[in-house]
Amino acid sequence: MAGALQDRGRAQIVGQHSFGKSKVQTVLKLNDDSALILSTAVYLTPKLRDLGQPWPEDKTKRGLHPDVPLPAPTPNAGLTYEVWHQDQVRLAAAALRKVLAAQSAAATPAG
Repeated sequence: MAGALQDRGRAQIVGQHSFGKSKVQTVLKLNDDSALILSTAVYLTPKLRDLGQPWPEDKTKRGLHPDVPLPAPTPNAGLTYEVWHQDQVRLAAAALRKVLAAQSAAATPAG
């Protein structure tokens, strides 16, 4: 869903790259009790992006490119999950507000 919204310009993706799983595999059991794993489908975005392919600029990453990247979270052992999660949401909302403010400023005619 995020890939479709991003492809259509309907959403800004905030965070880190997604997992990048795009293949559907079927396991076929063979008569000799071995198996054959067959890729039977590939999920693509509307612009035909295969999220399972490595990024051209960073072969270690796959999945969606966030429009607004955030650094990897570093959970603090002293925080509860709820407090840590609220902090992550606050960081994402602040980053998104910056992007939206810049877009709004760019769209406003001078003068």
